[in-house]
Amino acid sequence: MVLFVVAAALLAAAGQGLQLGWMGLGPALAAPPAGGLDELPFEAPGDAADAVTAELVAESRTIVPGQTLQLGVHLEMKPGWHTYWQNGGDAGLPTTIQWDLPEGFVAGPIEWPVPHRYVESGDIVTYGYADEVTLLVAMNVPADVEVGEAITLKAQVEWLQCKSLCVPGEATVSLRLPVARHSELDPAAAPLFAAAREHLPRPVSDYEGLHLDSFLSLNAVPPGQGAHVAFIIDGLSLSGKATLTWFPELHPPVSVGEALIDRTNGTLRVVAPLEVGAEAEAASEATMAAVLKIVDGSRHWYLRLTEVVPIARPDQQLRAQHEELFGAILEGAAVSGGGSGAPGAGGEGGGTAGPGVSGGGAGGTGAANAFAPTGSVWRYLLLALIGGVILNIMPCVLPVLSLKVMGFVSHADRDRATVFKLGLMFAAGVLASFLTLALVVVVLQRAGALLGWGFQFQNPTFVVVMIAIIFGFGLNLFGLFEIVPPVGRLGQGVTNHYTEQFFNGVLATILATPCSAPFLGTALGFAFTQPPWVIVAIFLTIGAGLALPYVLLSINPSWLRFVPKPGPWMERFKQFMGFLLMATAVWLLWVLGQQLGGDGVIQVLWFVLVLSLVLWIHGAFLDLSASRRRRIVVWTVGVLLLVGGWKYFLAGTLSSEGLARAATQRGTVATQHEGGREWVTFTPQKLEATVRAGKTVFLDFTAAWCLTCKANEKAVIDSGEVQSKFDELGVVTMVGDWTQRDPEISKMLRRYGRSGVPFYAVFPAGRPDDPIVLPEVINRSMVVDALEKAGPSR
Repeated sequence: MVLFVVAAALLAAAGQGLQLGWMGLGPALAAPPAGGLDELPFEAPGDAADAVTAELVAESRTIVPGQTLQLGVHLEMKPGWHTYWQNGGDAGLPTTIQWDLPEGFVAGPIEWPVPHRYVESGDIVTYGYADEVTLLVAMNVPADVEVGEAITLKAQVEWLQCKSLCVPGEATVSLRLPVARHSELDPAAAPLFAAAREHLPRPVSDYEGLHLDSFLSLNAVPPGQGAHVAFIIDGLSLSGKATLTWFPELHPPVSVGEALIDRTNGTLRVVAPLEVGAEAEAASEATMAAVLKIVDGSRHWYLRLTEVVPIARPDQQLRAQHEELFGAILEGAAVSGGGSGAPGAGGEGGGTAGPGVSGGGAGGTGAANAFAPTGSVWRYLLLALIGGVILNIMPCVLPVLSLKVMGFVSHADRDRATVFKLGLMFAAGVLASFLTLALVVVVLQRAGALLGWGFQFQNPTFVVVMIAIIFGFGLNLFGLFEIVPPVGRLGQGVTNHYTEQFFNGVLATILATPCSAPFLGTALGFAFTQPPWVIVAIFLTIGAGLALPYVLLSINPSWLRFVPKPGPWMERFKQFMGFLLMATAVWLLWVLGQQLGGDGVIQVLWFVLVLSLVLWIHGAFLDLSASRRRRIVVWTVGVLLLVGGWKYFLAGTLSSEGLARAATQRGTVATQHEGGREWVTFTPQKLEATVRAGKTVFLDFTAAWCLTCKANEKAVIDSGEVQSKFDELGVVTMVGDWTQRDPEISKMLRRYGRSGVPFYAVFPAGRPDDPIVLPEVINRSMVVDALEKAGPSR
């Protein structure tokens, strides 16, 4: 046992170290992409004053009344500098054009040539242009403009220019052209327009011999939730060296993630996750769009793929569609984002692409994490297994260790086969509980609910039942009562021990669910966006990790020689373990206090007193010699007392009216932070408005039942070092309370690929779509570094 705890602690430390390493990639968000196949010379930063120059060009030397004039904003970049596409990826902002036009002139949207895709260390994906690019705009000319006059067209162009640092750039561009009856092409501008048009994406129907079918995984998508889209493209004959690169476009309220691409003979099967924003209007339609760039030697295809997404009505029944198609691609896809079509092939940016969703396309770091991270299902199963093992030493689970330790101590003198079976029964209890939890999640998600890890602790009735169970376990360890089975029914009594171990596994699972451990958040964030079979597989793997140390101990009973031999000391040890369970019950009472207030806790304590009386009656009047009549009388009295106590003390408190009253009386968990700092209560609108107003925001999603949250708050967030950094940078601290269900917090967590709390993010001033997301387990230097990278409020 000691060896296991040490090993698990080292594993947790290793996980935190990995997260520290990932957080260290923060500066790369502002850095330029690495060259990759394009081999662009991104060098050390130089003078940014004239790194990018802008010019307004026209395809024609004249303006013709009533016709369309083709314009372009030509950006020329010095070596090492780059600008961004309409979707910058994990970092960057698109170029914008604000027109100042004569009356009647109307400019169309920017037509964006297909960009380059680059993958840096840490899988940071960006989409942009280097050297030069021409952004095309069609200008509608009014019919009443007079021939012979000269017209000045003017625009304010703004861009983000990046090298190893990023600097905003801007220029006012103008062009004066005469009005004539006929168009006269400008030979000097012709190469610019030809090059831009050659790289514009086109519908599949524009390419001879290609055929496209598209499918959605759901019949409709509710606001704030996600689905998958699939494209089947037939008619392509590609060599083994062909590269395929995915570029998600930005079309609010729909965000698109990275694609999984399966290539079989002449057919491409592409699946990408999409998410409908919470602001989407129900019972409407939205459009998702992305570009698939295919290069095979001298041949190339720039395919623009679109799909209309129905937005679900609040009462609409959701149905899964084309499950065989989506399952086949998710299991066997070979390319993610970019690559050659072979497993693990490097993409345009030279990165490794595997099946999964890297989320690079949703725009900004935050949206980039809106979908499950890159990697195969096997990778997330491994993370789930490691996270399950680490759960054993997380604060939420530590109290139940008393039961596990007690179980092994009491059975240390049994034969090897019995010890092994007891270990398996504990594992069976854990796996049965995780399977049940997974099925509940699947059913509720299919019903349209937004769920997260530990969601059951948001239900006060569940917490009350947990208090009763744990308090009862504690009284059992104190010796107030024993559960005595009927004589002869359980043979030698071993079956009773098996049952005990099974329910110890159930209890361990229940107490584990409020905790989010290193590796676990990533695996669960992936699971909650996947089909039902993946959710079940991830949950069962977490359970296997939680039970693994105890199964290993039961397989190797020789390790039990380190456990003291049974004796009179065990009774005292058992009673001591009871105090740990009572501490857990006190913690759950505190959780309940955040949900029901002080009056609600008093009502629960009255019910616990009734429960204690029932258990005392059980212990005092039932033993192995008790007659059947006595058993019936004791159990009847006990049930009547419990039902009466629940109805008298708790029925009103836990009713919808009682919960509503408690919700109006209780305060937010913001008041639990120490140091006198004002914590703003989170709403999506308040967060975006604050960041856009030039304030850097530290966001904390927490819950009263989350012990990891409380440990982080005490040791890190409320520390003098972090509080001083808040003051120094003028950071606005914002808190979201997930103690009870809050759909806005659930949507926010889902957007960033998380399924539960704690959740921490730093939003740089003016950049609401580009947060720095921290891991679940944090330290002071990690938070300070993130704040410094985000910069001060303006």
